[in-house]
Order: sequence, then C-alpha cells, then structure tokens
Amino acid sequence: MTVINQASDGLYSQLIALARAVAKNGPMSRDELLAMCALPTTEEGPDAVISRLRTTLNRWTQLGLFVDGDSGVRLTLETRRVESSDDFSDRLPAVCRSLVLRAENCMPIWAPSDEKTEDGAGRSADFVRGIAWSLMQDIYTLPSATEEIEALETSQIESPRFVFMNKTRWPGLRVWGRFLGFATGNDGTFLLDPTEAVRAELTEILDTKQAMPADVFVDALAKRLPVIDRGEYRRQVEGALRASVLRRLPDNHLSMSLSFALRRLSLDGVIALENKADAGASLALTGRDYRTWDRFTHVRLVGESQ
Repeated sequence: MTVINQASDGLYSQLIALARAVAKNGPMSRDELLAMCALPTTEEGPDAVISRLRTTLNRWTQLGLFVDGDSGVRLTLETRRVESSDDFSDRLPAVCRSLVLRAENCMPIWAPSDEKTEDGAGRSADFVRGIAWSLMQDIYTLPSATEEIEALETSQIESPRFVFMNKTRWPGLRVWGRFLGFATGNDGTFLLDPTEAVRAELTEILDTKQAMPADVFVDALAKRLPVIDRGEYRRQVEGALRASVLRRLPDNHLSMSLSFALRRLSLDGVIALENKADAGASLALTGRDYRTWDRFTHVRLVGESQ
C-alpha cells in the first residue's frame, strides 16, 4: 500500500471533497458519497472521476480517517457544531498528518525482504520515507526535476534500501508534502518547509509562562513529527545513507528545513528563540550554504500558533 502513488491512491483535492461532504451531510452510503463528489469536470467523464474518488476513499479508510459501517461512511474525527466547511478544511491537514505518521500506518518503512518492493511495508511508508529523506537535504539546492531527484537518491541510499519506488512518486510527494504541512510554494517555487507542521504542534509542547531548553524542545517536537531532526523515522532513513555522500552538519546544528521553519516562526512572532548566557547547551540554525544563522538555548511560545 502507498499514499503518494497518485494513479492508485488518489489526490488530496479528492480527499478534501470527500471529507467535507461527510462533515456537512453526516454518514451516507458509499455510492451516494461518490456520486455527490464526482462532478464531471474533466473530459474523461464521471466514471473515471468516481474511480479515482473510490481509490482515495479506500486508502483513507484504511488509514483511519473514514469508517464505512452499517450507517454509511462517516468520519472518525469529531465535527464541531457551527463549524464552516472552510474551517473544517483548515484543520483537516493536521488530522491527516497525524494519521500518516502513526506507527501502525507507516511501519515498517521498508518491506521486511531485501527486495525493492512496497509489499510488507506500512500503508504510508512511501510518504514517510520520502519526506524524511527530503527534509534532511540542502533545501536551497535540491533539484526539482524527477530525473535529478532519482539520481540524487541513487547516489545516497545504500541498496537494497530506497526512498522512492519509482520516478512517479516524487511528484506525488510534492503535492502531499504541501497538503500535510511539510512544504510550501507552487510547482515553480516548491520548498521543503515544515513550518505549518511545526506550528501545529507548538501548543502541545510549549506554553507562554516558561521557556523550554532547546534540546528538550527539539526532542519533544521529534516525537510528534518523527520525520524531522532526531525523529525515529528520520533516524531509520539516515541509517540507510552512504556516509560519504550526504554532507553532515556540525554537532548541535539543526537541518536547513527545521532551521527554516523555526526562523519563520520566530520572525512571525509565534516563538522566541532565546540565547541565555550560562544556560548550558545551545543549538544552531543552519541557513543557505551551511552558514550558521543563529544559536539558541531556549524556546518560548509568545504568540498565536494558529
């Protein structure tokens, strides 16, 4: 099973349509739901649209967003009274991100066999491998072309491990990465940027009354987002890399992607990155060309995270 194989797993736009329909109308039969969302907006006609909607519904039922029971298809998350469809759509990515990162959905991130196959890997393992690998790269020079990404992966990963099953998965990772809060930009300005994923976790980790030591903060964040620095899934992918190929950061330096997110949140006034004298270990933000942007010993929540 996979998530980023767009031909067989569906598109996030279809997921949004399905989830909004159920949130607004309540449980309904599968056929009724598919018909409601299958406006014939392409030359292919409604049958092709329904087929893709069905694959999207199947995958996200397996991942735990929907339940297809005797009363019809329903959502597993609680809908809020007087919540608009747009407000529901705004919180949907966080729910989906949590489902994709659940161990029961993404583990193991590689098949148990020593073969290049998805058989036996977790349902969302392809996304988890791909985003963990992408977030550890030099985000400013990472190529956008599929062939270049394929060459970069091949140069870094020790066989029989792999990141992408084939070249068609990179475009799928880009669109799902944006929806799930790990990337920004459009096709021409795409950037691995986990700001929104990090932002969503801040109130679960920090409060406005007390600053948290930097090391403690990053460790807590990595438990909630295991594809970032120090995260369990990230460590597994790092373990498959050829040590001589990917440039290693100095000790106590954060990856460019996480550094970018924390700097954005700091400049937005959401968090304060404090550097207290005689406060112990500090962490450094890594910028373009591996320059050290800044160092901080503590993190404090100072503004609205949403």
